[in-house]
Amino acid sequence: MQWIAITCLLFLSEPGWTGFALIPAFPGESTVKMSCNASPAQLPQTAGPWSRSAASQHWDAATIFEYINGAGEMYLAYRFAGLDVYLYTAPGRDDILVEIYEMKSPDDAFGLLSSDWGGDPVDLGNQPAQDSSGGRVPPHRALYGAGLLRFCARNLYGRILAYTETPESKEAVLSLGRAIAAGQENPPPPQWINRLPLRLNESWRLKPNRVCFFRSHLILNSVYFLSQKNILNLDQACEAVFAEYECNETSATLPPVKALLIRYPGADRARQAFQRFFEAYLPEYAANRPGDLSAGFQDVYNIEDGWVGCAWHQNHAAILFECPDQQTAQSMLQQVSGEIQRVEDSHDGS
Repeated sequence: MQWIAITCLLFLSEPGWTGFALIPAFPGESTVKMSCNASPAQLPQTAGPWSRSAASQHWDAATIFEYINGAGEMYLAYRFAGLDVYLYTAPGRDDILVEIYEMKSPDDAFGLLSSDWGGDPVDLGNQPAQDSSGGRVPPHRALYGAGLLRFCARNLYGRILAYTETPESKEAVLSLGRAIAAGQENPPPPQWINRLPLRLNESWRLKPNRVCFFRSHLILNSVYFLSQKNILNLDQACEAVFAEYECNETSATLPPVKALLIRYPGADRARQAFQRFFEAYLPEYAANRPGDLSAGFQDVYNIEDGWVGCAWHQNHAAILFECPDQQTAQSMLQQVSGEIQRVEDSHDGS
């Protein structure tokens, strides 16, 4: 049996945030190439009345576009290594599809999950990892909703979909998730996430379910659209985290402040990215930007969506979006840029 997939944007429970999810389609007329390969996880032969196919379909970086129509870039952006797909069938019941994505690192598997925290947390019984994030991200690594289970375990990212949700199919989906996660450690959050302050200006609190780790501008645009072009020069050598901060003052009805922290593989890359971002996103201020960025840079700018703060230091960058006023933008930027400078200085002294 051959399968294709289509892409859709999911709008989560709170407005202003989108994530991506891949929804497999039912078999069509398209011819899809496939090759069998050993799965990175051992799956049971049965799950309730459902039985799996004898062999998996295997896809790699060269063929994933033939399986996921138009959305393979999302997985390649997270350093995708391979995908194994199994189909479970049962007489008189709709199928269950199992997708096991093998990523090159636990950070990449975590990043895929963090792009969409929507769904109900579930416990798959795998080994908890030590979480040093201090509550910066949700503690769970598995989410279920509307027949779809998404989870990460070590360097694996899994999607298990029951095409028709029933109490019976839900239990089968969760049992398959537990089988894949068995013996696998829950990945800790990427260390770069720890650079996010838990609070900004005391009155602004980090929202854990609005924290996304990524490496590509495609993922950034799925959670906060900047440009169709890669104006920040992001690629797989970068580490980036996007987050939202909400004002916890009861009298305030301000929209969240958005924070973007990026670590580039070198200072030259960071400077080049700053120049490109400035010209593309802040063109009205381009003539006044400094020419020599070797000592770093920090300033705030007023645009249509509010105040934007920009800071570069060595190979680190921080950008704040939609700050309510100039003073808030300046004080927040000072706090965030002070953190990334502290990290860089500590590395220099080690």
